[in-house]
Amino acid sequence: MRILRNYIIKEIFLPFVLAISVLTSIFLLGSLVNLANLVINKGVSITTMGQVFFLFVPVLVGYTLPIACLVAVIIAFSRFSSDNEILALQACGIHLSRILFPLFVIGVIASLFSLILTASIIPK
Repeated sequence: MRILRNYIIKEIFLPFVLAISVLTSIFLLGSLVNLANLVINKGVSITTMGQVFFLFVPVLVGYTLPIACLVAVIIAFSRFSSDNEILALQACGIHLSRILFPLFVIGVIASLFSLILTASIIPK
């Protein structure tokens, strides 16, 4: 079962990293317009804008983490489904709960990280 667990985690990891990177970048670009407005119209220094920009990243990761988890699971399991891997695993006698258990663990870890991020890191 360790091989199956590692395989599922490996298939979810790359889409997760890509999704969180892309989503965070998109949200950062959206906030860059507001920060540029502060520099141009209000006279805020560029170093202060850079600090605000990097301090805003944990807030955005808090928003994009659940979305990235969802996207990664959808991508991985759509590939599993299109290659009939889920059907093959069930034909081998592996119950669906064994297949979904790594997702549960990943979800709990992501939820705890998001909780820590929003409860203690972001308010500081």
